[in-house]
Amino acid sequence: TTNGGVDGSPLTDTIAAPGANAIAIDPINSNTVSVLIGLRMFKSSDAGASWLQLNYNTTVSSTLETEIIINPQNTMEIFCSDGYSIHKSNDGGVTWNIIQTGSYCSDFALNPLNGQTIYILRLQSLHKSIDGGITFDTTSLSSLGWYGGYSIGITPADTNYIYLYSGPGHSVNGMVALSTDGGASFVLQPTSNQLPTFSNYLKHIIVSPTDKNSIIFGG
Repeated sequence: TTNGGVDGSPLTDTIAAPGANAIAIDPINSNTVSVLIGLRMFKSSDAGASWLQLNYNTTVSSTLETEIIINPQNTMEIFCSDGYSIHKSNDGGVTWNIIQTGSYCSDFALNPLNGQTIYILRLQSLHKSIDGGITFDTTSLSSLGWYGGYSIGITPADTNYIYLYSGPGHSVNGMVALSTDGGASFVLQPTSNQLPTFSNYLKHIIVSPTDKNSIIFGG
């Protein structure tokens, strides 16, 4: 759509697949779009008029938690999650390598002011890299009674503030944890176990880009 969603037209009907799992728009050049369709990734340099299949390979059949993120400081760096592994390209999607794999990955995020800092949320742990994914440090969340992921919220207003939103699961309602030291430690917030019982999947937390204390939950 080019009119704020009043109407629109399909762009990927020529690609044989059930639908798009993830979409990312280049923050510098909005005509450059990457889309994950099934287990394949495609890239357009003309706002979706034509598509080139990238050399992105994954064998993971579940595409529920797939996501594409483009480094806003270096748009040649593209990151993609297939739900278990985090893939990275340093050349705009021409070649890829896996920078981390492990248990179920529900979400990942880049520091909005420093794309070399990556956060990966797995079942009961948060993994952080400050060197673009070469090495990772791990913060365990098990002492919080954390369950199953699920979403990371980070804001340019203060990148030391990292919110995590999880649940429900095993009779636990939605849980919120906050780190004020860039992910080194977390404290459960008073809203934990008081949030409505949303679906076990597709929960999200968004933090205001201008107010680190203003957050929105959805699920």
